[in-house]
Amino acid sequence: ELRNGSPPPFAAPRRGLVRALPIDQLLDTWAVRLVAENVGGLRRTVNLDVTDLGEQWVVMLSNRALSYVAGRHADDANATVHATRETLAAIGNEETTLEAAIAAGAAVVDGDPTALTDITKHLEGFLTGFAIIEP
Repeated sequence: ELRNGSPPPFAAPRRGLVRALPIDQLLDTWAVRLVAENVGGLRRTVNLDVTDLGEQWVVMLSNRALSYVAGRHADDANATVHATRETLAAIGNEETTLEAAIAAGAAVVDGDPTALTDITKHLEGFLTGFAIIEP
């Protein structure tokens, strides 16, 4: 870095890692990437039905934080999303949108489809090639 300067930043590759993550760790990556300043006042509850794994999850956005609970669905959820882990990973990584997944038949939503989009559109992407030595 001192001789040639910092490498140019580029979007970090995500697919290989995300494919190997269980749902709880996938949701952890969403929670870490959530831009809290942009979600002030938003309260969303989304039931996830992970069809290929047979798992149920409740994802809650409240008080600028994302949390989740495994093994159940909330009765008062804004929406229930039925999708595979691969589809949920692609939506969270901005490789596709929920609307495109619905149109392709990869996802089905009962309730308000913008509830999950309200969460995923506020996820920050990671860049690699950042300066380590230089400020």
